[in-house]
Amino acid sequence: MSEGRPFPSTLTKSEYEKAIWIDFEGVPHSPPILAGVLFDGDYAPWLIDANVKMLEECSIGIKYDEKKNFIKWIFELAESHGRPIIGYSEHEYRVIKEICPDLSGKLDIYYRDARDLAKSHFGKEFHQRMKGSLKEYLSSKEVGYDYPHEFNDFSVVKNVASLWKHSTSNQNFSDLSQKIADRMERKLQELIDYNEIDCRGTEFLIGLLFQ
Repeated sequence: MSEGRPFPSTLTKSEYEKAIWIDFEGVPHSPPILAGVLFDGDYAPWLIDANVKMLEECSIGIKYDEKKNFIKWIFELAESHGRPIIGYSEHEYRVIKEICPDLSGKLDIYYRDARDLAKSHFGKEFHQRMKGSLKEYLSSKEVGYDYPHEFNDFSVVKNVASLWKHSTSNQNFSDLSQKIADRMERKLQELIDYNEIDCRGTEFLIGLLFQ
């Protein structure tokens, strides 16, 4: 177990190779609006907040699922093939537990904290230099990940706030003016791209444990 945490603190190479990588996007003190899932090399984003369900109608092709159903699907994947569920930090653990408290027991079995794993591998001093930040890790020369510079100053909060604003004040995506619709699609695509970088970047970072 992780120190002071109920889930395991170790990961085997075979577990790494079949892991489910998950990342949520939202604003502090509110449920996430988007979840990204990566496993077997394939990434998929999901809308999981009913307030932004109308974005399912946009040309990006993203799907919506009620957040509890989405989490239950993740656990079905985990249980069917013995896959660990890996988020970058304890944040994802807390989000899952809040959405589906009835699955807390299973969560404590399947969840892994990538930040803890990275800290154990790279050492406390390097971890502190990286400020415990995924972006700092991925941008460092030591890790060697090609982090896209255009996301250096990306603001999830501003992006999500804009998507919320127009989604909650309109019933259908078709109700939006072309200008607003284009802007929302652009912001949603940016959020998806940022989320995919987090998922794939976390997978890359933890892969260094086995080199």
